[in-house]
Amino acid sequence: MKKLISTSVLTLLLLATAAGQTRPAQEEPPAPPAPLEAGQVDPGRLVGEKYSNEFFGLSFSVPRGWFIQDSAARRATLEMGKDTLTANADQRKKAQMDAVVARTNVLVSALKHSPYSVTAGFNAHFACIAERVPTAVVRTGADYINMSLAVALGSPIKMELMGRMRSERVGGRLFTAADVKATLPQGVVIQKYYVLLNKGHALTFIYSYSDETDLPALKGILASVAFKPAARPRP
Repeated sequence: MKKLISTSVLTLLLLATAAGQTRPAQEEPPAPPAPLEAGQVDPGRLVGEKYSNEFFGLSFSVPRGWFIQDSAARRATLEMGKDTLTANADQRKKAQMDAVVARTNVLVSALKHSPYSVTAGFNAHFACIAERVPTAVVRTGADYINMSLAVALGSPIKMELMGRMRSERVGGRLFTAADVKATLPQGVVIQKYYVLLNKGHALTFIYSYSDETDLPALKGILASVAFKPAARPRP
């Protein structure tokens, strides 16, 4: 069970690396964006089941009883994913991945069951992540998702788009949504991605599951999403 959890979170890193895969291989990549300044992205607050984030003006609720990873665990799993993907990489690739991790914020990571318990089947997983992206290249949510699929090439995970991307309104905002089939060494997992470009970041909800009986939990999360109205400029 622990390996399934790890590879589920690993797919977050595959999505986060999208912005670094946008130019032909023969060209020298431009310098990565500068690391986020301390405090620029609000890590948010979780009170009970409700999460809120002032930077994005975002709030939503996670299902009652789900296991919430703390910040140290979120960072550790992201680092673990990076180490797995770069085990046989050269120094330049490792430096690029270090930059990706530096500019990626896993705001919420929630598992249906505790990672310390033994359960049958795949442990459904929800994450909310924010990555600062080069807006000159990543102009739409579809750009971000397409590049994330390209990143999976050559990795331990095969990712395939199921049907077309679409627009879905979540919390009053128009997200780019996609269904993805992720084939892991341990089996097949279905992922639902919801991407919104917001304040120079790709704000992404990712839901990973293998049993359709876990879908109502996702519907509940999405139904709870709310954004604060944008502040009007002072006259």
